[in-house]
Amino acid sequence: LITISGKDIRLTPVGAAIKVILPNTIHEWADTHQHAGAKGTKLTLAQYKPQSAAALRLLLLDDPMVRLIIEGLSRLGQAVPFRELAIMCDSLDHARTPIFFLNPNSADKIIDDKGRIRWEIVTKDDYRSTNFYQFKSILRHAGILSDQSLGGPSTKDYKPDQDIWELR
Repeated sequence: LITISGKDIRLTPVGAAIKVILPNTIHEWADTHQHAGAKGTKLTLAQYKPQSAAALRLLLLDDPMVRLIIEGLSRLGQAVPFRELAIMCDSLDHARTPIFFLNPNSADKIIDDKGRIRWEIVTKDDYRSTNFYQFKSILRHAGILSDQSLGGPSTKDYKPDQDIWELR
């Protein structure tokens, strides 16, 4: 969004475009935070401030994992459990999938000697909780995913076959 050269800081062309879309005052930012995403509210940014969500979406679409998730969900063509999404993404981009979806501490157990993920033995503890909770939340706020519930903050009670992911 910005470029820095010595003491000079300037908006990039993307930053200048995004600046026009986003709220300008602290009051507007506080109001948005209070109504979209704060504890106890059910509204997402996409529901409360669609123009701000569109700005977030534009920025997220530059991320290769976001594009992989969109491609995986598009190919599956329906709302699917996190586990099915992970398997589809593995078939599309095997290099990124283990890094994004899986806990690195599980690698020795679930990846075979040819580098393939043994999906049949992957358990809830083998997934990265940041993805089915924080990352999913960001994608919901941006309006990329539908408002399906989050998977939970940890793997303790996580059920990957019941954590539904769906494009909006």
